[in-house]
Order: sequence, then structure tokens, then C-alpha cells
Amino acid sequence: MLYAHKFFKAEKAAAAFQKKHGGALYADVPGSRTREDYRVEACMAELSEAERTARPYCVAWNVVDEGPIQPDTLKEV
Repeated sequence: MLYAHKFFKAEKAAAAFQKKHGGALYADVPGSRTREDYRVEACMAELSEAERTARPYCVAWNVVDEGPIQPDTLKEV
């Protein structure tokens, strides 16, 4: 399983993405209850202060690959 996040300029775009892909919506705007969660995501993505200011909304979700497990191709020594 992988963890992914995407940052947005507008709340409407972030909400539409969340509706389609699932996950959690975080906002770095005054009065937001998810502001600290947004800052954790921004830290993991290594966003600069300018990038955080430009894209104050984030959707974070788990990416699950449900494909079959491939056998190990390395020969044992």
C-alpha cells in the first residue's frame, strides 16, 4: 500500500478530487480544524512556504494495489 497526497489552490477542486478518489481533505486556512494535519502533509511533501501559501488545500489517500503477488525471480544461492 502506498500513501499519496495532492495539493490544490481551491477548496472546490480539492473537494471534487476527494469525492472521486476518496481520502481526507485538509486545509491550511484560518479557523480550519485540519490545519495541523495539512502542515504534516506539507512537511512530508517538502513544500516551501510559498507553495503552502499558493496551495492551501490537500487531499491525502491510501493507494492500494490489488494485483497478484509476483513470485520472486531471484535464484537462491
